[in-house]
Amino acid sequence: PGGVLCDLCGNGHYLKNDVSSSKDTCVSSCNSGYYKYSPTKVCKTCSSKMPSCTTCETYGATCSACSNSYVALDRLSCIGSCPDG
Repeated sequence: PGGVLCDLCGNGHYLKNDVSSSKDTCVSSCNSGYYKYSPTKVCKTCSSKMPSCTTCETYGATCSACSNSYVALDRLSCIGSCPDG
């Protein structure tokens, strides 16, 4: 028989899909590029409109941190450098 698959996590943990192994695991914090979605207790990816976003909030719609060499612009996108002004 195969291994145990998670579909619900205990208090303080969130379900995270491990793409490399195609298995779900329970984690206490979501990886970079994900956020904790409390209603269903799962880790969800940040918006696909912000591929350089490493820390997002508000259901993945706002970005509070970007990957190296990018800056968060109005918390809605990651850009390579600040615009003039």
